Amino acid sequence: MLEFRAILTYHSLDDSGAVISLAPAIFQRQMRSLFERGITVSSPEDLAAGRGLEGLNPALSLTFDDGFSNFYTKAFPALAEYRIPATVFLVAGAVGARSKWADQPSSAAGSEILCWSRVEELRRAGVRFGAHTMSHPRLTDLPLDRARAEILDSKRAIEDRIGGPVTAFAYPYGAESEELRTLVGEHFEVGLSTRMGYLRPSSRRESLERIDVYYLRSLFWYRRLFRRATGAYLVCRSTLRGWKHSVTGPS
Repeated sequence: MLEFRAILTYHSLDDSGAVISLAPAIFQRQMRSLFERGITVSSPEDLAAGRGLEGLNPALSLTFDDGFSNFYTKAFPALAEYRIPATVFLVAGAVGARSKWADQPSSAAGSEILCWSRVEELRRAGVRFGAHTMSHPRLTDLPLDRARAEILDSKRAIEDRIGGPVTAFAYPYGAESEELRTLVGEHFEVGLSTRMGYLRPSSRRESLERIDVYYLRSLFWYRRLFRRATGAYLVCRSTLRGWKHSVTGPS
């Protein structure tokens, strides 16, 4: 076994085949696999702190960036069926509207975002919500005061609607700096990066590694997530994807 804790990143559940999309049928099979194998699924906060975890038993967190409305129609039914928790990171200024940020695959551009009434319904059903800024900018391109407003205004907006604390933040595009990590560390229990990897004792709580399910569409790899061969596979795939982007630009 390579490591025994990992945070998985999902975005949209649809059949487009885009790099940020996963087919709902595949997601259903993944959730059934977790349930049948008895894998512990926890929040990123509890996973990072080791709360409620037993020894070296494998444990996951499921996170969904952006808050696409198909979380409600495609992801939540499977999560509810198998009683699996998840965290959705909301772009607070886009709730009830459509995604308009840059660098989206054409199939995802203008996708519908959850409305507040569904956010509140999901919250009552046990779904956790984290902050993902107000408008999904690349935070490192902004002056620090604007980046601060994007982060903290989103936290306050979501807290006002769900009636509870927001304790997790996800960096859009994985764009972070030491100043931003310090800010996130002061106001959240955890910050989530897009840096590919398993959680380790050396992981920083304000910039935790995650694994994009783009690499785990095959149930073969999903079921073997905590094996050494899968770790090597993920490193290889991530390196190749990074090389491709350096040559052609983001897809």
